[in-house]
Amino acid sequence: MKLIFLFLFPLLTHAEYLIGFGTGSYMGRHQLQGEWVLENPKYHALGIFGYTKDQDIHDIYQLTLITTYSLNQKEFGNFNWNPLQAGVFMTYTDHKKFYIDSPSKYNDRDYYTETALRFGLRFSSELVFILNSSKPLHVSIDGSLLDRGLTSLFNNPSEYKLLEKFWSLGFSIRFEL
Repeated sequence: MKLIFLFLFPLLTHAEYLIGFGTGSYMGRHQLQGEWVLENPKYHALGIFGYTKDQDIHDIYQLTLITTYSLNQKEFGNFNWNPLQAGVFMTYTDHKKFYIDSPSKYNDRDYYTETALRFGLRFSSELVFILNSSKPLHVSIDGSLLDRGLTSLFNNPSEYKLLEKFWSLGFSIRFEL
């Protein structure tokens, strides 16, 4: 984790900073988000602190790092549209039982291995509204696909119904500082 921050720090020195709130997309029911837009506006780095109230386990806290690339951007007067942003994420939860890893197809004693760390793909579509104060408002719809979903799709290419078990949608609003 420290290595990731050491790698990102030089890239963040010439960045625009945003803060916001969100929900869903495997990042926590309630999220506080911080985003860095590098000198090239197509590259984004996003850090999320998420919280989910869970009655079965306990309250769950998550930390997520995301990096995305905007494939293209359309400008329409007072707003811009990024129709597709694609990237990767790494999320860590404070409770190992939150994510289950199934390394084997056989139901033995160690069938489920509890893990606190997950990786995945992230896709989003974002509208950026240019307000009178010249501080843009970012509104996005996000979708995340966990690593286990990618493995399931690879092993069962004709079973696209599996996708709904590993896909999660979210929504976020961010403001430029």
